[in-house]
Amino acid sequence: MRIYVELEVMDEKGRIIKAKRFRSHSFLRQFIAMLRGIMFHAHGASNSGNTTVVDVTGASRSYPSSAGVLHSSGMPLNCPSASSEYGLVVGTGTAPNTVDTYALQSLIPHGTGSGQLSYGSHTFESLLVSSNTIYFRIIRTFTNNSGASITVNEIGLYAKAYDSAGTARIFCIARDVIPGGVTVGNGQTLTVRYILSITVG
Repeated sequence: MRIYVELEVMDEKGRIIKAKRFRSHSFLRQFIAMLRGIMFHAHGASNSGNTTVVDVTGASRSYPSSAGVLHSSGMPLNCPSASSEYGLVVGTGTAPNTVDTYALQSLIPHGTGSGQLSYGSHTFESLLVSSNTIYFRIIRTFTNNSGASITVNEIGLYAKAYDSAGTARIFCIARDVIPGGVTVGNGQTLTVRYILSITVG
């Protein structure tokens, strides 16, 4: 699987004033652990807590929860607008990833106050095929109404899923540090796209 990131900053009139695209190397330990937990299930069988995943608080959780079905123990990302709880999220941290990274270093919360961005809804595009490559894009916008510029240095994907006790937890499955960061001025909007692709061959 290959992942790319596209970033665009638009001014108040909708004109693109900055754009970046780079190869992502962002999937984290939580992603592979959750994938194992999902695949470990036998169809129709209850098999809760077959793997351990660290949530964004740094606590180890037994995953997944099931009573014959996965229910909400996949990797739900489609958080509604006006919430920075999960989904595609942004932050100001610059620390590089390690094998133990479990969260953004400094999440920018939703809001219009100092240091905050207004989180939009998600778009999950349909699968597209180009030659032998199949891909889709996860898109979210972030509008700066804080009154001052904010530099976004990190982005990530937070999944909200149940642990084996049936409690909803947040797991960071991907994180990227943006080379050089991207500054979003007051009144401007940042669009972030994660492009997930596979090439069949």
